[in-house]
Amino acid sequence: GLVGSEMCIRDRVSHGFQWVAAAGVVTWGQAENGGDSMAVPQQLRDVRHIASTSWAFAAVLGDGRVVTWGEPGRGGDSRAVQEQLRDVQHIYSTSTAFAAVRGDGHVVTWGRARYGGDSAAVQEPLRDVQHISSTVGAFATVLVVGGGQLVKLVKRILAPPIQV
Repeated sequence: GLVGSEMCIRDRVSHGFQWVAAAGVVTWGQAENGGDSMAVPQQLRDVRHIASTSWAFAAVLGDGRVVTWGEPGRGGDSRAVQEQLRDVQHIYSTSTAFAAVRGDGHVVTWGRARYGGDSAAVQEPLRDVQHISSTVGAFATVLVVGGGQLVKLVKRILAPPIQV
């Protein structure tokens, strides 16, 4: 196989699709939808897991870092959250956003905000997350909280205080 290889092959076009092999990862299909990984070939080493949106890919490396490529506004550009993408255990996706679960249970999101790429409003309770489920445009996870904290949280998210 290609694992650990230094091979970089570009522009093998067949039926309008391109395929690329880079450091053990092979991509093919439309370049603008992630089929071209040549922007990140040297970073694609020791890949543990690859997740995808409809437009981009995210690879979890053996050391827990994440490499992304594809359409920048739809998950292919993780530079805004790169510092937070450490010790990543798994990545989940919607059609245009990613959610990464770190070893400490925190969640990091990027991609199209309205499709789950912005989790700022719910970041406080996203602790000790074990698993995330997703649809085309949303993420969900089970929270473990006690003492009515979940009810308070939901009320604050659904009806934030009005500032005068």
